[in-house]
Amino acid sequence: MIEDLRALTFLAYQYAPFFFAVLFVTFIGKHAYHAYSTAPPDKSQTYRWFFIGVNIVGLILVIATSVWWFMNPQLPIFIFKGKISGLHEYDEVTSDALYFRRYIPSFYANPSAPIKLSEENFLIVQDKPFDDKTKFTVYFQKQGGEKQEQWDIEYKSGEEPNYKVVYDKEKDKHDLKPVSSEQTRSSMSLLESILFQTAYAQEVQHDHMDSKIVSSAQISKQDVIEGLQSERTPVGEKIDLLQFLGRKTNKELEGYLKSFTNKESMILTILDLSRHTDAQLAEYCKRLLNRFDLAAYVRNELQSTDNQRLNNVAELLSRIEGSRRKSLLSAVESSGVKIPTGVKSTPRVLIPTGSLKGDRYYVKASWNWNASQKNQGQDLKTFNCLTEVFNKNLLAKRTIEEERILMEKLQGKRFVYWYTKEWTLSIADIIENCGGKATFVNGITFEEPATQKP
Repeated sequence: MIEDLRALTFLAYQYAPFFFAVLFVTFIGKHAYHAYSTAPPDKSQTYRWFFIGVNIVGLILVIATSVWWFMNPQLPIFIFKGKISGLHEYDEVTSDALYFRRYIPSFYANPSAPIKLSEENFLIVQDKPFDDKTKFTVYFQKQGGEKQEQWDIEYKSGEEPNYKVVYDKEKDKHDLKPVSSEQTRSSMSLLESILFQTAYAQEVQHDHMDSKIVSSAQISKQDVIEGLQSERTPVGEKIDLLQFLGRKTNKELEGYLKSFTNKESMILTILDLSRHTDAQLAEYCKRLLNRFDLAAYVRNELQSTDNQRLNNVAELLSRIEGSRRKSLLSAVESSGVKIPTGVKSTPRVLIPTGSLKGDRYYVKASWNWNASQKNQGQDLKTFNCLTEVFNKNLLAKRTIEEERILMEKLQGKRFVYWYTKEWTLSIADIIENCGGKATFVNGITFEEPATQKP
């Protein structure tokens, strides 16, 4: 139906007077004549005037469209369009020449749904052919960040380019990597060019987070620490703060990373952010960690008599991924320093997932589904306990019976998230206290990284 409408619109625009003449003579005029010729005698006069009126209206329309058509000669329409995929929802793409329309594959009707990478569809329409190798400048920026990167998209005849955003850690920049090239038309109907604006999915509504502008001349140590430790700080702003830290000397950097607040130690913050789903943010954190002697820091903290410092290092050792944790504990033990008994045997390795509202932290809850369906002892208790936990702790307003129905549909696996580490760690403990299994995953693929396993 849409294709037929596009074809008719194209014909009407290209052959206006002839199109309307054929339309009225073939369809409307023919229908009016048939009604007149087959009308009963008592209604013949009425249908005769109907037939005459239709022909007069048709003649007027043909004359009017002919005049308009000759006064506004048709110009060919040339388009260049394509798409840029692999974008996070906090990535911003703009251009002075190209029109962009964002497409997000999935909406968040399901609170536990993963964050889908989106794509930008771009288009430019003009009445003259494009020159080969014409370049269009595109600007890329992350929400809350100051840094703006620039790309050039080159026009190539007969191609509809498809790019993917890739972070190059060696060059420390984002590049457009060609994914595939498809043949496209050099012109399209007027209707198609108009419908492009609404051809894609409805835009997701979101809250705009207030963010600070990072100025190296004004920013304080407290601002840096608070900005990086706050889960609600936009990804772009965190990257700016990490760049600020990267310009510090090793001694100055050490002073930052050894700091701690009521929330947690700064080194733990950087360790968590080194697993971030944003490749650039994670890379900046890894570079900072490479400049810091973590083993020496842990040894010194364990020899302290300050309970706060001892608690911080115990929490740190409980939140490091398996491989790094194992080598770190080995290095500490080899120096004769005693490892605190409170360190969990299974580490709690959080994975920040960037979003428009800040960093999300996801937990995968698992339980024995088949056994609970057969009402077998502890497994049924686990199912009932988890049902009550999710009903009380999640924002969705469901009755306990509605929660139970949802739990049955999920069949032993459920993903939950929130924007604070405290809530995430707490819900994981509650899940395990119920008899279930809690696993920390990223919110894009829902996969458990191998580095998280002990």
